[in-house]
Amino acid sequence: MELIYYCTELNDFNTRLLDQVRALVAGDRLLVCRNFGELQASLLKPEYDLFVGILVVSSRRDLLDLLSIGDFLRSIRLILILHDREQETISKSHDLKPRFLTWPDWNSREVIAVLRKMLGNVAQSQGM
Repeated sequence: MELIYYCTELNDFNTRLLDQVRALVAGDRLLVCRNFGELQASLLKPEYDLFVGILVVSSRRDLLDLLSIGDFLRSIRLILILHDREQETISKSHDLKPRFLTWPDWNSREVIAVLRKMLGNVAQSQGM
């Protein structure tokens, strides 16, 4: 079971969140994608058992790119971190069927709490 962390911009929030994710997920189970091309290529690799995607959406263009591969993204559990709170952005992001939606100015602990719950649910369903 792998987790994708997609983030095109490095800032304090994104770096701190990635560090917290790394503390929960073994290094060989974490795929970090720094651009849309890497994310798209990772989603197309059949050898990955993708379970969760944490996607930090940096712009409107970024969201539109993600929507263009929505069929692939909807097959995994998504945590979306949006770049703004505009109604159009929120509405479009719901097309990806995220399990959790937030913004970088919120506390990253909420994202980690949701991720822990997701990881715990899969471990429990697999009898681990």
